[in-house]
Amino acid sequence: MYFNFFDGLTNFEAAHHGKRLRRRAQGIRRIKDFERLSDQNPDNVLQFLYLLKGDLKALDGKLSVALEYYLKSIQCAKQEGFVCSAGIAHERIAMALDRLSKHPNAASEAKSHRQKALELYEAWGGAGLARAVRKKYGLE
Repeated sequence: MYFNFFDGLTNFEAAHHGKRLRRRAQGIRRIKDFERLSDQNPDNVLQFLYLLKGDLKALDGKLSVALEYYLKSIQCAKQEGFVCSAGIAHERIAMALDRLSKHPNAASEAKSHRQKALELYEAWGGAGLARAVRKKYGLE
């Protein structure tokens, strides 16, 4: 399950940087995997499914729909105790805002989501991940 999630996540991210159609198709395959799994055990997979759907919509330039999916992912992750998944969703919101938003408050909103991601990574015990995010985005 985690392999499929991170494979989908990395394919959607890679699609922003090249080989868009191929990487997008691979990410969509992972969404379909999670749709099948969600029929059997929704509590354990919905946060992953919604996050990947958010990434797909962000890739397609549909920021408002992407944000809805990311927020659903956060809600499911928190409800089921997947703290790290909620952090990843907050970080993906920040990345989508950086790429797509023309709103004047987008930068401060993105920073707020990155800060929330840091808090969740630290609560999960991911100190190294939190340090990497701090370094990458210049957060203290």
